[in-house]
Parts: sequence; C-alpha cells; structure tokens
Amino acid sequence: MGTIIRMSDQRRLQAIVYLAIVSVTVAVPQRFIDFPEDGILVPDTAPIGAVVATIKATDDDGDELTISFPYQNARSVVHVQCCSMTGSENEITTANITLNMKLDATEKTDYGNIQFKVSQGNYGISKTTKILSEVGELPKFVGGKDQYSATIPLNAAIGHNITTVQATSKYPPVSYNFKERSSFFEISEDGIVTLNNELTNITVGDVELLTIMAKDRYGAYVEGSLSIYVEEEAVEDKTTDNSSGWTFKSLSFHMICQLMISTLVSKLTLLFCFRPS
Repeated sequence: MGTIIRMSDQRRLQAIVYLAIVSVTVAVPQRFIDFPEDGILVPDTAPIGAVVATIKATDDDGDELTISFPYQNARSVVHVQCCSMTGSENEITTANITLNMKLDATEKTDYGNIQFKVSQGNYGISKTTKILSEVGELPKFVGGKDQYSATIPLNAAIGHNITTVQATSKYPPVSYNFKERSSFFEISEDGIVTLNNELTNITVGDVELLTIMAKDRYGAYVEGSLSIYVEEEAVEDKTTDNSSGWTFKSLSFHMICQLMISTLVSKLTLLFCFRPS
C-alpha cells in the first residue's frame, strides 16, 4: 500500500503589480514669435484690406507649419491670409491679418477674441488675442503745408532733384506716391521728387499739377498738391579758364585794377618830377 502525503500547510505566493502613471512634459517644436498678447489695435482710419498685424511662428525641427484661426468671434472684422511653408530649422512662417470691414470707433472698442493655431500635421499650439479699435489719425504734412511748388529748367537732366515733401503719422512709416501717373516726374517712398523723362513737347511757362498721397503703414492717406513750373534753360558757365583758374570776368577786373594803379603811379611820378623848385 502506498503512502499518501497531504500538504496541509500550503502557502499561496501572490504577486502584486503596481501601475504608475507619470506626467511627462514634451517640448513642442512649434512656437509663436512676438505674439500680440495684449490685442491687435486697429485705428478706425485703416481702410478695408489693410494689413493690421502679422502672426509669426517657427518650428525648431524645420517641419512644415500652417497658421490658422480655428476660433474667433471677430470673424467678420478680420481675415487671416493663411500660409503654409516648409523651411529650414528656425525659419519663420508668417500670416498677414487683413481688415474685412471699416471700423467706426468713438473710443477704444473691443471687437472680440480671435484664436490662432500653428500646427504641423496633427500637432500644434494655440494662442488667443483680441481685436481692438481706436480713433485713428490721418497723416499730416509737416508744418501744415499741403501745397508745394517748385521750378525746373527746360533742359534739366533725367534724375534732376526737384523737391522733397514731408509728412508725419501716428502710424509710421509714411510713404508717398502720385495719385495719377506722371509722364515726366516720379516720387520715391521717401518723398523725393525727381525728373524721370526728358521734357519733350514742353515749353517755358508750362505747369505740371500733381496730387501727392502720403500714406501711413495701414494705407490711410492724406492728399497734397505739387505745382512744377518750367523755366528757361539753365546756362552752363563757360567763362572759366582752366589753365589759370581765373574767370575772364575776374581777370578783366584784375587788369582794370592794375591799370588804375599804374596810372596813379605815373601821375604821382610826373607830379614829383615837375614840381616847382
């Protein structure tokens, strides 16, 4: 008969496994640059279509970025000219914010929030700001001078500098252009008016009337006038004797002075020689 062994004192080994959830902060490569945290302030003088702000972002990995605005209650006020760009590391992606409607503000007005998202595929970050309007100011010509006049000789060379106009603005920089294109004159963004074509079929006494537009950075502008009078041809001074540096006019005067001195000396000599003894 066999022997039966009963293990009455068994112990069961139990293993307890603990699952720990750890919060880990992951660095997101997308980031905004100089984001307008305090709001986008728009003067009520800004015209429809004006660029009122530029949103900038970058991706530290150099991946393609898209700037969008998934949420806003100021949708009727502004529009995002969205852009998508693949670039090198730290290259900046920009999106212009343009004005959809003309604002009317008697004081600073809050037009609501707008959220911007910069994303790469399904990943991205968002920030929210607001659209604010204020009573704007149009540019002003320096000294209140909105009427300019200048002259130009009929034979002036192309590039001849005629005059410079100046205006100031609360929203610099100020740029300039003619309201209508001129056949003979041009104005730089700095307000310098020059001749850009020969004055053909023009006579002395003719006047060119031009309208100048001085614009601020939003495109709001003030108008001024410029009258350019055509005068006699400039005469080149050909009296210089390059060998001596004297002009003929100066030389003649010099010779007259010498002649007068010689005459005076001669008279004094005669007077001394024939004086009574």
